[in-house]
Amino acid sequence: EFDPGVNPGAASKVAEHLCGDGSGHRSGDDLIESVEAFQSLLENDTTGWSFTRVVGLWGELYSLQRMLIQCPGDTERYHCIKSWKSTGVHCKDIVMPAAGLGMDVKTTSRNLRTHIITSVDQVSSSDCCEPNILSVVVRPVAEGEGVTVMDLISKIRGSLAGSSSLMFEQKVTALNLDVEVCSSHRFVERTSRPIRIFEASEVPGVSTFLPLPEGVPELSWPVQLSEGGVSGSELDAMLLDWIERETGASEDE
Repeated sequence: EFDPGVNPGAASKVAEHLCGDGSGHRSGDDLIESVEAFQSLLENDTTGWSFTRVVGLWGELYSLQRMLIQCPGDTERYHCIKSWKSTGVHCKDIVMPAAGLGMDVKTTSRNLRTHIITSVDQVSSSDCCEPNILSVVVRPVAEGEGVTVMDLISKIRGSLAGSSSLMFEQKVTALNLDVEVCSSHRFVERTSRPIRIFEASEVPGVSTFLPLPEGVPELSWPVQLSEGGVSGSELDAMLLDWIERETGASEDE
């Protein structure tokens, strides 16, 4: 029995996920999906900081930190912070128009590289950039392990100075963080699923759904990405190239 205060829709959603078709063949991902659906409906209704949202922000900050590590100086770090679209209406999380970089960070806490494309604009070309998906796969861990969103913010903060530091603080403030929630979930990157980048053409469904049929203004769909995307030192070299191109173009203006 559930407490009367429990959202009945959430309880039925968990039951639906766990029971399925009655075959009994359920995976660990099924359980995670059920718990996350339940958790998202019940926790932090006043702030909007659900588990799923925390996971997404963790991935953005983790990716931003990786970009900053590649930077040789403060000017490059400034352009990294500038490229991060922390709030507002945007379809890509990292945008460097002069370098032609448009990148949406997708983060999942499941075992497989499963994500949801929430808008066709995340995988469609624009005048300033070609789209990319940066895939991050994390594992929730206990207290004393891994890092939280607040830990990542502190690490990034410690690497910045001057105007880049001021801009970062402004962007973090705009997020209106629930500090308690963002300090309570700890993650590590899954060692068997390193961070990888994919061109839009490598994302399942893009060639099928784009361009959108007449009368269909928007579309979202789930995808499972392969392990074939660029990662490791090759990814770092790509990030540095984009950063240097963006910095150089800005200095030429």
